[in-house]
Amino acid sequence: MATFRAVRDDVEPLIERLDDLQDAYLDLDDAGREARYYEVREEYRQLLGGGAADLDIATLLIFLNKTCFNGLYRVNMRGEFNVPYGRYARPRICDAEGLRAASDALANAELRSVDFEEACAGAGPSDFVYFDPPFYPLSPTSSFTAYTGSD
Repeated sequence: MATFRAVRDDVEPLIERLDDLQDAYLDLDDAGREARYYEVREEYRQLLGGGAADLDIATLLIFLNKTCFNGLYRVNMRGEFNVPYGRYARPRICDAEGLRAASDALANAELRSVDFEEACAGAGPSDFVYFDPPFYPLSPTSSFTAYTGSD
């Protein structure tokens, strides 16, 4: 939710930060990029520990999404983002036009993270409600179908 709020409320500072991160990242060689990725991943984990500003979280999350393996978001049993580095030649970390368009789309949005039944109960006929769908297992060993406190 922090990233949605930052895109909606602070898009220009977000673009500036991502642009700076992108420039510095693309100046590095392959080994430097990989090292920087893991530094940012650790910084992101620390930020989620408490009280960080939405803009700080969003900057790092978007960077990680654009530079991690296949743009995945996955956490381990401790709740830590654990996706490995993705080897991309020139990732587009800052899509200023796309971020501004998303900000415009979110300008009057009410952002909530609630149980789907609560979201449905409060939704009107012209509301857009997004539900994160359950995962369909592709094989017997990929049967991840739920999030629980113990997962």
